Amino acid sequence: MHGADAVLFFDNASTAYDTAALHEAVAGVAGMAVAAVMPWPFKYGPQGLDHKRYWDSDFCQLGAWEDIRWRFLAQARSAMNSDIDETGADPQSCRRLCRQRALAVRHRQLSWPLGAGHRDGSRPQGNGSAERHRDFAITLRRKIGPGRFLLPMDLNRCRPKWTVVPARCPPASQWTVHSIARWPVSRLPSPGISFRHFRPISTSWKYARVAAASFDPALYERDEPLATAMARVDWDR
Repeated sequence: MHGADAVLFFDNASTAYDTAALHEAVAGVAGMAVAAVMPWPFKYGPQGLDHKRYWDSDFCQLGAWEDIRWRFLAQARSAMNSDIDETGADPQSCRRLCRQRALAVRHRQLSWPLGAGHRDGSRPQGNGSAERHRDFAITLRRKIGPGRFLLPMDLNRCRPKWTVVPARCPPASQWTVHSIARWPVSRLPSPGISFRHFRPISTSWKYARVAAASFDPALYERDEPLATAMARVDWDR
């Protein structure tokens, strides 16, 4: 959907499969000119109390981003930051828009597709590993309330991710999980660009995320842009 022709995985000591099996699966995806899997067997680092307080030691992921940026992606036309339980659902290519923008960054907001949105109302057995992104089309309804500086915002929105042209990043900036540090313009929002963080596709490494929720129309709604994007995918390839 985004025109990506390469994928780079950093695998921090997964035990459900080895890196060779992961590389074989990724390299077999049609349209991928390059597929690379990098073993990254380091501890994630101690967790903070929340995403702001005492969170200064997630060295596994931040170290990986430095390695990714300077070792692998310095000359990439664009790079999209995405975890395995995330995907874009944009009507336009985020990468194309990124290259057209003078500052070459896209600050993408995330929403939460949930287990209540399974297509037939059921859920595969297990811890969520049997479910795919296409199995969800329900998300939390917008909940407008006071955010930073008391400005109105959607309180159910996830934290953002980014897409960037690496060569245009200032050398002193640093790629982090949800932003590019020491580059203020990277925090500007990009209207029309959205992203989805699939809460039930998880090992619940941080907190329980895989339990199904009963559909409540007061809390949930159908995510039509996501359903439309998933319908465009040739799942038999």
